[in-house]
This record gives sequence, structure tokens and C-alpha cells, in this order.
Amino acid sequence: MGPYEGNLCEAVYSWILWRVMKHFRGLASELSLRNQLQHRQQYEDMSERLSQFIQLFHSYVKPPESPDSTPGSHSTPTQTFVAQ
Repeated sequence: MGPYEGNLCEAVYSWILWRVMKHFRGLASELSLRNQLQHRQQYEDMSERLSQFIQLFHSYVKPPESPDSTPGSHSTPTQTFVAQ
């Protein structure tokens, strides 16, 4: 083995190791970005579903007011029924 062969093997090994590490760093950053995008999409989906649920909940809890009702009026069909 000549004096430069050991250094050459070490240089080749270092270069291969550097390329492998660079490849895996690239894969890791790509997966991280993909994961962030997936989580963002899931967050937007959940936010949209929550908004729809709140609207549905408000439509059941707070019935739409009729245009002819006045703020001081408390007559309801049950009160009318009891009065008869």
C-alpha cells in the first residue's frame, strides 16, 4: 500500500459519507415540509368544521327573530294557550 492510498480511501469514504448525509438531510427537510403542509391542511379542515358546527349550534340555540316582533313583547304560543 502506497503512502497516498490510505488518504485516498479516507477521502473517498468522507466524500461518500458527506453525500449520504446530504441526501438524508434533504429527505428530512422535504418530509418536514410535507408534514408541516399536512398539519396546516388538517388545521384548516378542523377550523372549517368548527366554524360550521358553531353556525349550526347558533341556528338551533338562537332562532331567527321575526320582523314583526318588538323587543318588549313576550307573548309566546304557550302563554296564549295557558291564557285560554
